[in-house]
Amino acid sequence: MVGADYEHPEPRGYFPMAGFDEPEPLTQSSPAPLTASTSAVRLIVFMPIAQALLVTVHVIGMRGTTTWIPLGFTMGVGAALSCVLAWADRTELENRGFSRIPSPLWALPLPLVYLALRGYAVEKNDWTAHRPTWVHSALFATLVAIGCIVMIFDTLF
Repeated sequence: MVGADYEHPEPRGYFPMAGFDEPEPLTQSSPAPLTASTSAVRLIVFMPIAQALLVTVHVIGMRGTTTWIPLGFTMGVGAALSCVLAWADRTELENRGFSRIPSPLWALPLPLVYLALRGYAVEKNDWTAHRPTWVHSALFATLVAIGCIVMIFDTLF
């Protein structure tokens, strides 16, 4: 067919020689996954190291005396600090959009309780939610085992 009756089809695709190109479809950006990792929870997890060092310094310093006041003070300060850090962690998680975060007061008796409850609250959105609980537990158990071994060797030798 020649003339006006014949229509040329529109070019499709990418034709670098002809200068025709079809615009690329817009990519849909998915929202960034929520992460439950905060600096406050890292401090809570590794706090047993600081407490063990302070207790060791007190025990070495009171060689020959029996006073539990410095040890109780160290543990009390550690509990208060873990509660303050848990409060900061909860605030940061709520700002990120997590809900049902446990009360920071659970960190007063034992930070492990707060970490476990925190893990259950955020596990839907972050698959690494229970990692702080396991690291804290392993670290605490290791330090207790080292302390027991040191006490046994101290009494034997």
